[in-house]
Amino acid sequence: MKRSTNIIVLSLVCMVLLISWLFLPSINEKRNLQRISSVTVNSQESTFSRSVVSSENTYSESSSSKTKAILKLHDSTLKPPSEEQCKAAQKRSLSGLSTKERQTVQDDIRGMHMNMESEFIEKDIRTILKSPSSPNWEFWEHTGTVSIAGEATVDNPVDGEVWIQALQKIYDIVKDTDLKADIQKMQDCVRSAVKNHDVNKLDELHKMLHDCDYWVVNYPVHFEKYAPVDWGGIDVYFNSLQCIKGN
Repeated sequence: MKRSTNIIVLSLVCMVLLISWLFLPSINEKRNLQRISSVTVNSQESTFSRSVVSSENTYSESSSSKTKAILKLHDSTLKPPSEEQCKAAQKRSLSGLSTKERQTVQDDIRGMHMNMESEFIEKDIRTILKSPSSPNWEFWEHTGTVSIAGEATVDNPVDGEVWIQALQKIYDIVKDTDLKADIQKMQDCVRSAVKNHDVNKLDELHKMLHDCDYWVVNYPVHFEKYAPVDWGGIDVYFNSLQCIKGN
């Protein structure tokens, strides 16, 4: 009888261990995916994620509306610069930097570019922030608690000033005067967008980040994990930067 009891207890222990082995990894995977879903410009310093609340615009968009957002975002037929022009601009823009500084500039520009793309495509800020009176502009005006009438209260970690400071970090690293001027113009786009509630200025910021990422600091452009190859924008050029126009 005692032996039978021991066998039953042992069987129950084995069952518990099996259940833990089967289910705990999936729980951990979900937690890791939640962390990964918050895109960062710099994993140790700046987190670029924003929850925009709107009763009329949700982020579970239809494929047709997302397609329209994609086409609008990369609406340019300009001929891209030559390989020679891009390499020359990259050499000037990253000249005098240490390996670590160079990598920081490349990673941060790529991170901000991808985050701004997400703002337009996944969050559809072109629609949500189209009206200067949209309550969602509050997410760009300050961090901390954002409470919109009739909606949930949200903790907002990223506002316009966080973007400006992230760009300032790059400005302080680079030495090329043309790239510095471009970074300042990006900062001005954010300031103007927030001050005047003008989403077109955020579109202008995206174009500058796009060109800086693909045609200057990270040239030749390549992708490993970003989906789906930058929504068809990998070959698009906006001619938005002084640092490449100066060739």
